[in-house]
Amino acid sequence: MLSLLLLAGLVATVNAESKLLAVSDWLPISASFVIYSLAAHLFDTPQAVRRVIDVTYLSFVVPSSVGLYQLLRGEGVFVPGLSWPRIYGTFVHPNAFGFYLVVMFAIFITQLLSQQGIHRRLALTGVVVSTVLLLATFARVVWLGATIVVLTVGLFRHRILLIVLPVLAVLLVGLVSPVAERLAHPFGGSFSDRFANLWPAVLYEWAQTTASEKSTFVVLIKRLVGLGPGMGLILGERGYGLSTPPHNDYLRVLVEYGIIGLVVFVLLLVTLWIFAYRTWRIASRAHPQASGISLAFLAVSAAFPIMSLTDNVFGYTANQAYFWTLAGLAVTVRRFSEGSGAGLAVR
Repeated sequence: MLSLLLLAGLVATVNAESKLLAVSDWLPISASFVIYSLAAHLFDTPQAVRRVIDVTYLSFVVPSSVGLYQLLRGEGVFVPGLSWPRIYGTFVHPNAFGFYLVVMFAIFITQLLSQQGIHRRLALTGVVVSTVLLLATFARVVWLGATIVVLTVGLFRHRILLIVLPVLAVLLVGLVSPVAERLAHPFGGSFSDRFANLWPAVLYEWAQTTASEKSTFVVLIKRLVGLGPGMGLILGERGYGLSTPPHNDYLRVLVEYGIIGLVVFVLLLVTLWIFAYRTWRIASRAHPQASGISLAFLAVSAAFPIMSLTDNVFGYTANQAYFWTLAGLAVTVRRFSEGSGAGLAVR
């Protein structure tokens, strides 16, 4: 499915107004295929997989340190109606930082529940720090993504989390006033603007652009194959007045990769979740400690499609590098779980 999506993007590039923009937007997605393939085939031993997780822990140090520094200093992005600034760590925007944190949070919480010794203590530290940083981004869609991660882990591993989560949510809303401020109008602010202005404007411009040809057949072909990667940004500027992406991966794929691309994209998301679920089922029986990796991928595979409804998660390197590395590691976990080799747990 990923190969088909890449092919759809390449075909759409032929129709793009700006070939350079189309290629520059298509390349990060093609890199996802490379990252997935390398992760699946290079990290083929228990020790290699453990090193990947350890390096992932290490990579968290700088972004989290910068985020904590911003939080303690009261620095960040100020938005109307919020009394505390939104931190963004080493990223360009709080939402982008939040997407990264959702992935790290999923890795930390699943490792916490599946490992022992120093790896468990490191994972506990990561859960605490990533939770604090997630809250401090004040990104509602990121909070939703983290909630989906906890619900997934609770449903498939520890049911007690299904009880703890609503209790913690009530406490946070009651005790942390900026959280209550952010949730006072859950569909207001930027969400409301997207519903009422940005998305209708992009759809209108897409319809107008594809209907500019006299031939009905050509119009149909343009809508099927798309206007080319990067065109969502251009259509947003034309109809919305600002140079901004559509802030909806499904809308973005529709206008850029066409109806065919959108169908393949949805099938890709479904396929990934099914693969993650089946891998977790196999690993949880054969190697319970190794199943943490597949459970993390399962949780992220459930969270990302939901976050994609109001933001652009797909195709951005910072998100894809971790996401597709997890996918590749899940392949390794499945390989070891289906075979007779030793488990992946390293204490």
